[in-house]
Amino acid sequence: MCTAFPLLLLLLANLFSGLAAPVTGATTHRAALLSVRDRLDPFNVLSSWGGDDDYCQWRGVSCDGPGRVTVLDLSELGLSGSISPAIGNLTNLQFLNLSHNHLQGKLPPEFSNLVYLESLLLGSNRLTGEIPAKMGALHKLVILSLHDNNLAGRIPPSLGDLSSLTHLDLGENRLTGTLPSSLASLPALQHLSVTRNNLTGAIPTSIFHLSTLTHLYLGHNQFSGSFPSDMGDTLGHLQVLQANNNNFEGHLPASLPHAGMLREIVLAHNRFSGPVPGDIGNLVHLQSLSVRDNSLEAKTKEDWEFFASLANCKHLHTLDLSHNKLEGELPIPITDLSPQLAFIGLGGNNITNEPTSADLASLRPTLQVDKTAATAVCPDCRDGSIDD
Repeated sequence: MCTAFPLLLLLLANLFSGLAAPVTGATTHRAALLSVRDRLDPFNVLSSWGGDDDYCQWRGVSCDGPGRVTVLDLSELGLSGSISPAIGNLTNLQFLNLSHNHLQGKLPPEFSNLVYLESLLLGSNRLTGEIPAKMGALHKLVILSLHDNNLAGRIPPSLGDLSSLTHLDLGENRLTGTLPSSLASLPALQHLSVTRNNLTGAIPTSIFHLSTLTHLYLGHNQFSGSFPSDMGDTLGHLQVLQANNNNFEGHLPASLPHAGMLREIVLAHNRFSGPVPGDIGNLVHLQSLSVRDNSLEAKTKEDWEFFASLANCKHLHTLDLSHNKLEGELPIPITDLSPQLAFIGLGGNNITNEPTSADLASLRPTLQVDKTAATAVCPDCRDGSIDD
């Protein structure tokens, strides 16, 4: 009897501690949400938050069975203010969306406490400061979207530790430095956008070996160097390659047409030279090809084979070859190109057989032909922002 009594006390203690745990958790989650509200909502958009109501029923909040907050979706509510560090107390959070608001201030390092987080969407705000290196601890994170803010500093190499990441969008910020080679360690990465920053240097060759990549947005930076000759073989799933408005140079890789899934190639405003790969028409899914304002050459019949091969691209609707060093005659009339062609830029070259009015009449009535290319822009150039 005496030996059984301590065991009974232990069992009762475990029972009562188990009953108390959800209450403590509920108190923590409620307090964290109220702190988030107080920092984010000076205009009382979240007026329903508070009182004795079940916080799992508050606007934008979802919970699991035991009442732990797993979803917080407050996007497009006109919120301002800053993100409370108390958000790190919502340790069961899996989905956090604060995008398309007017948030200011820095990213709290307490984000690193959200070890179950799978989606972090903070795009289209006014956030400042640097990306916390501690974010590399979020090993379950699948989507990280920080686009269209005022984030500065370097991209932390620790983001290469986000082993579950498929989508990384850092576009439209003020990031500096080079693209960390550690990002090539992300085994599932499909979408990488760093467009419209102040990034410099060459792209690590290992990035071009990320066979999982489908969308690569590098445009509007100060990147330099050349593309590896085998990139078309190593990026077999690539659908979008956008690297316009940089300082890339060298030849377009002869292997580029081997990336058979490509539908958009935007390399305008760089320093590429040499011929366009003659078999680029093997990209049968190609919809947009923009190589405007480079130093690409076509002087011989062999150099012009690329243009004839584009007749195989039945979905092509944008073709911008303007302001290069293309000379001589087009090998085929533009009527042989895709019936979906909506824009063609040929100006700023030395092409002798420009399209005639009859050619234009046989194509789509809305076809835009730019002969001078003085002010034309690519109608399909996008920045690759993840749609929040």
